[in-house]
Amino acid sequence: MAEAAPRSSDEGLSNEAPVPSSERVYQALKHRILAGMVEPGTRLVELQLATEFTVSRTPVREALKRLTAEGLIRVDPVRGIVVSDVDARELEEIFVIREVLDGLAARLAAGRVSSTDLTKLNLLMDMMRDAVKTGHWEGMVQANIKFHDVLHQTAGNERLRHLTRNLLDFVRRFSTEAFASQERAAQVLAEHEEIIRAMEARDPDLAEKVARRHVESAREFMAGRYLSQSMSSGNDRGGYPLSGTMNSR
Repeated sequence: MAEAAPRSSDEGLSNEAPVPSSERVYQALKHRILAGMVEPGTRLVELQLATEFTVSRTPVREALKRLTAEGLIRVDPVRGIVVSDVDARELEEIFVIREVLDGLAARLAAGRVSSTDLTKLNLLMDMMRDAVKTGHWEGMVQANIKFHDVLHQTAGNERLRHLTRNLLDFVRRFSTEAFASQERAAQVLAEHEEIIRAMEARDPDLAEKVARRHVESAREFMAGRYLSQSMSSGNDRGGYPLSGTMNSR
């Protein structure tokens, strides 16, 4: 695969206040990886990055260490530092954990949701509906991310938000695939509607139930796509049968 091409700027980064060089490099690279701007397997060359960001190799090295710790990049014994791919087992593990944490967030949110929170959720739903109608999938992805962010904010548990942050970052790498069809997008909208109804009813049990079902639905959809792509490419990418664990639940 090609090496990461230099970019003059990165979306999502603020220029309002100066930040340490290592933080700037870290945020820029993380944004590119999460946004799908750099494909799995792409080499990240320390010297090239230092030149691109006009910094020494030390802050680049520090940024790469952080990204390695988060699992976004890895060291290949032959090719050096590359953007991590994800095997089937890892994808399954992430969704299993997220199902529990998102369920808990919804339960907590249902007990303290305000009219303002509900307005935000409904506005985001309108944005998602418009995005589906126009085929603006990036808009759908961004509104979906914000929808779940609002739920976690409403839950009011900072420790829970901290635990889920890296998991959500991980899942965001596959957000576009999660809306790969009109049918799937319509299903997501229906599941979000269920979550909002549970919030409006201030029903913690129902909120947790529908939120967990929403993540499980996403897990099953992604598992199906993952296995289909693996079979068509002749690569099992870890060979872990996701459907086996889901069917055993």
